[in-house]
Amino acid sequence: MNDYCLALLATAALSLSAEVSEGQTVTGIETDFERLSETVAFVPDVPNHVMVQGTWMWKLKTSDPKIGDGWVTNVEQVESIGDDVKERGHTIAHFTNGDVLFSKFEGTGKVLPQDKGPPHVMLKGSFTWTGGTGTHNLTGHGIYNCEMTSPPAVQGIDIPGQCNWQGEPKFASQ
Repeated sequence: MNDYCLALLATAALSLSAEVSEGQTVTGIETDFERLSETVAFVPDVPNHVMVQGTWMWKLKTSDPKIGDGWVTNVEQVESIGDDVKERGHTIAHFTNGDVLFSKFEGTGKVLPQDKGPPHVMLKGSFTWTGGTGTHNLTGHGIYNCEMTSPPAVQGIDIPGQCNWQGEPKFASQ
């Protein structure tokens, strides 16, 4: 069960802002994932079919120094059958100037068992920025890739891993 819950983190690639030209690529890294809540349901149709709805929080850094550090909260749904994972959800990125940025994402992944220790989770997908406030009012699309280690299902612990993303923002003023 815990292996599949980690897929909830893939939402990572979903937050950013920058003063860039239209069509310019911006990159980011998201770390220090923390599980806030989750609900797990076992689906009895096929073996190892699990659905999870969860809420997470993590730190955000982007390639543009004008953005500053931020943090992200999200809600997402993850469905796994065996080692295959599908996810989708929504995020809100919070920035030090009080602005927020909204996004939605969808992706797939694999749970990779290890000889020793907890399994690794590899995730990839796409995201869409859907608007925001102030200097973070933007739209656009991007992709993300995540690699994490599956921890015990305990709320409030940091989860090892990182998500990298890149996207092309279009600001409301462009």
